[in-house]
Amino acid sequence: MHKMDDDTPSEFYEVRQFRSQIWVAEGAVKTFGMSHTINASSSKAARQEIDRLLAKKGGAGFVKSAEGCYRRGSFDFGELKGAVKSASRASFDLIRAKHADHKLYGFGITTDEVPMTLGAMAQTVKAIAAETDEALRSEAEWNLQAWPIEEGDGFFDIPYRLLLRQSRGDIPFEQTIADDEFANGAFEAFVSALEELRNEGVLADAQGDAIVLMVQPSDFVPIEGMIERLNADPAVVQRYYAENG
Repeated sequence: MHKMDDDTPSEFYEVRQFRSQIWVAEGAVKTFGMSHTINASSSKAARQEIDRLLAKKGGAGFVKSAEGCYRRGSFDFGELKGAVKSASRASFDLIRAKHADHKLYGFGITTDEVPMTLGAMAQTVKAIAAETDEALRSEAEWNLQAWPIEEGDGFFDIPYRLLLRQSRGDIPFEQTIADDEFANGAFEAFVSALEELRNEGVLADAQGDAIVLMVQPSDFVPIEGMIERLNADPAVVQRYYAENG
């Protein structure tokens, strides 16, 4: 569940159940929040307690934003891709609306090597043109961490909460998967999400022109094939490898 602020998630409330055990976490979006467990007398009693907790949060202004079932020790990367795709679309739409007076240069997803963090950044043509130093210009073109526009970060809370299953360690009945399998599957989900949005014509500037798209883990080897899959313009691909090796 989420509490919304100007149509963007600002607080989360998360409940998980395994048999008679309940795990609850809540706090600001894109954080671990505070968590605790509840031991019910039975699976049925646990379900009844969850219904009570959700109803109470609904009365406090929270709305249901995601629900599902999964097997311990497995991970649904298709679900992750769908959540990243929805978050990216919402974030990009907000960026275009709030920065309609600037021509967009690029849009991308930032993450880390685990991966655990997740968000979106954007860059404008004007910001790149303003950089006269060659090194800073290259940063402005290809380093998502240096891109100045970040809107709708709360939209990424759902995929972020999916990713946390692998790394937070306080869900008593959770079983993780191999780190390499998780990282490779997650990176593929991120790239596929943007690839599908591009093919649907969603990720373009206000005039419908193509923009640079990237998925970039911080301090990590670039994702193989990412730039080619997300950018149809050979000139973009050539410039990327010329400046990034």
